Amino acid sequence: MSDIEQRLAALEQEVASLRAIQDIQQLRFEYWYSLVDKDVDRLMDCFTEDVFLDYGFGIEMTGKETVREFFSNLLGAEDLIRQVPRGSNPQITILSDTEAAGRWLVEVNALRESQEDGRRIGVQYFEKYRKTDAGWKLYAMKNDYLSFESFTRREGP
Repeated sequence: MSDIEQRLAALEQEVASLRAIQDIQQLRFEYWYSLVDKDVDRLMDCFTEDVFLDYGFGIEMTGKETVREFFSNLLGAEDLIRQVPRGSNPQITILSDTEAAGRWLVEVNALRESQEDGRRIGVQYFEKYRKTDAGWKLYAMKNDYLSFESFTRREGP
């Protein structure tokens, strides 16, 4: 293989890796906006059929239907005004053409009608992704909680 062919192959591999990282970040953004919009169907498109979620505090779910039930109850709660996650500092490692791992820092603001104060939760996600025919999907997530605090919510804009 010539030097140019080697450089071209290395460049193609680097572009593929960067594209995978970008696609995984977009998957993560789709997940968060699905929570903001309370759109369970769109959220379910982020997962593989065999997904495993460990949300902490003994909340573990295996399989897409179990995850759907959890999020339907969470996002469908009558008193939930909004849940707004903000993610940052992604560390995404491409393990193969079809496997990747990630770590994110996330702050979630939760507002409920039944609570005078809002709740801010600091958490880090440890995730695993799999590339499917439909693109990159989450197949494992573990939450590690970092902080909890209350904040005063104001009525109106």
